[in-house]
Amino acid sequence: MSGPASGTDQPTPEPASGAEAVEAALFEHPGIGDCAVVPDPRADGPGPAWTAVVILRPGTKVTAEELARHVADRLGRSLVPGRFWLRQAPLPKDPSGVLLRAELRAELGGGPTPGPTGRP
Repeated sequence: MSGPASGTDQPTPEPASGAEAVEAALFEHPGIGDCAVVPDPRADGPGPAWTAVVILRPGTKVTAEELARHVADRLGRSLVPGRFWLRQAPLPKDPSGVLLRAELRAELGGGPTPGPTGRP
């Protein structure tokens, strides 16, 4: 069991998915202002079929290649997204600040995402 350095019995929280781990790694980069990792409907082939949608901090210049190296250094090559979208517009969020991932997927060409019943 892993735990914090303080010696408590609380387990160290781990990301629930590889996409969340990639987001956490990207947020460690000093040039990242906001980001989201979403399924890429156009991807086919091995490895994560993800697009990392990235908003850079003002005045920052970062390339997709640099971000890919940053993720690979922290998580390994197998979790590097297949695509990086350096987006200018803010990420879509609802009034309470929750990221609207379905809107990002639709912008990528994925259309609406099915709900738990299989219907959008």
